[in-house]
Amino acid sequence: MLPDAYENDYYKVEVISKIIIDGHEVVWVKTTAKIDYVEYMVACECGLNKQSGEFDPWHGWDCKYINAAMFLRRYEISQELAGKHDLDSHESKFPYISDAFKNAVFELFTRSQNNEWLGGNTNYLPGTLVSAILENAMEFGADMEHVWTAVNMLECEGKLASGTGTGASWAGILIPHDARRNRKNPVFPYSEKQVSNFKIKVFSPISGFEPLEWLIQVYNSKGKIVYEERVAIKYHPKWVTGSEIREGFHPTDVAQLNLALAKTEEKIWEMT
Repeated sequence: MLPDAYENDYYKVEVISKIIIDGHEVVWVKTTAKIDYVEYMVACECGLNKQSGEFDPWHGWDCKYINAAMFLRRYEISQELAGKHDLDSHESKFPYISDAFKNAVFELFTRSQNNEWLGGNTNYLPGTLVSAILENAMEFGADMEHVWTAVNMLECEGKLASGTGTGASWAGILIPHDARRNRKNPVFPYSEKQVSNFKIKVFSPISGFEPLEWLIQVYNSKGKIVYEERVAIKYHPKWVTGSEIREGFHPTDVAQLNLALAKTEEKIWEMT
C-alpha cells in the first residue's frame, strides 16, 4: 500500500486522491522538489520499492492501471459537466458554440488551475484532454475546433489568456479586461513594450540559474528604473537545446506573468 506521504533528500510526495483498480493503487500526488518547484502528477504503486520503502512518482507512467484510471476519471468529469451544463441542448456543429459549451471549457481550465486531477498525466490541460472529456459528455462529440473556438471566445470576454510559443499553444488564467483603452485582447507575454512615456522590459531566467522567476522592470524616458516586480515560476521549465535556447513554461506560470504585466501597464497609466 502506498504511503499518504513520502519524503527523501530531493523531493516530498503528498497523496491527494486515490483510486484502486484490480487491487492496484493509482494516486494523484503533489510533488515538491527541494529546489522549490511543485508538480502535480498521476502515479501508481509501480513506483514503490517494497523492500526499501522508496517511492518514485515518475516511475510507471506506462502502467495499464494508470491508463485505465485516467480513462475512468475523464469519464467521471464528463458526466459531471454533462449534468451541470446541459451540453446537448444546442446544435453541436462548428463554428456554433453555445454558452453551455463555453462555460464547460472555462470550468475545466478553472479546475485545472486549482490542481484538480482531470484525467491527464499532470495538471497541464492540453486541448486534446479538453476534447476527450467533452467528447464523452456530448452526443455529437467535441473536436479541437470547438475547443479552441471556445477558448478564443473566452479570451475576447477577458476570462482566459491564450497564445502560442515554445512550440505549443497554451491557455491560462484570466487577465483583466482593459476597458479604459478598449482592448479586449492585450498582447502578452512580451519581452519589451513601450507604454506611454515608459518602457517595460521582461527578463526571463536562463537555464541553470536561480532563482526561477521573471523580472519586470519599468523605465522612464531618461532610462531610470521607476518600478520593478518579480514573478515566481512555480513549475520547473523544460529547457530545449539545439540551435537556440527556448524556455518551455507551464501555461499557469505564463498566465501569472500575463496578469503581472497587465497590472504593470495599469500602474503606468495611473502615473501618466
